Amino acid sequence: MDSSSLLPEMSDAFSIWDTGPIDHAFTLTSPNNSKDPSTAVVNSVSCSWLLSFKPSSAPNNCAILILGGGGYIELMVGREGIQVARWLCSLGFHCFVLTLELPEKQESYDVVQPDVQLRDEVPRTFVVYAGNDKVVPVVNAYRLAQAIQEKRVGVEVHVFADAPHGFTLDTVGLPVSAWTGMCAAWMKQLRLFG
Repeated sequence: MDSSSLLPEMSDAFSIWDTGPIDHAFTLTSPNNSKDPSTAVVNSVSCSWLLSFKPSSAPNNCAILILGGGGYIELMVGREGIQVARWLCSLGFHCFVLTLELPEKQESYDVVQPDVQLRDEVPRTFVVYAGNDKVVPVVNAYRLAQAIQEKRVGVEVHVFADAPHGFTLDTVGLPVSAWTGMCAAWMKQLRLFG
């Protein structure tokens, strides 16, 4: 699947570092060779892009940056990016999904520590995590939340005891499927919409 196959799904796309076309900016694969962008996986990136999705309901004049998981070796741009953008667009948000260049695997493990890399200006943050995640330990969620609190910024944390790694909107029948309702309630409490 070519990078440009995402264009019909998006309202716009912006190159982060250069002005080259989106064609071949990143390599996409999909399970069972599906052409559905909501299942796409980015395997390599030659140029980072910001994919823009306009609200599908009354705009609330807020934007959200979505960073799909898998950043150590691939990006789950479909399940953890586009699917989440569709949901948030239905709430009136303008969404941006980032496809960023992938560092070397060992470099990622050594460098990617969100709690250590936080800047002084941190937005209010909603964190949802699987307590039994064997790939990325739950202690990372707690460390991130603590680092955000130390910046005197609000953070909402929900840890589900039993959830699959990389869960998103398609985890039907498990308690973790309630995370979207919890997130929407949190955003309403902050008066971000409706």
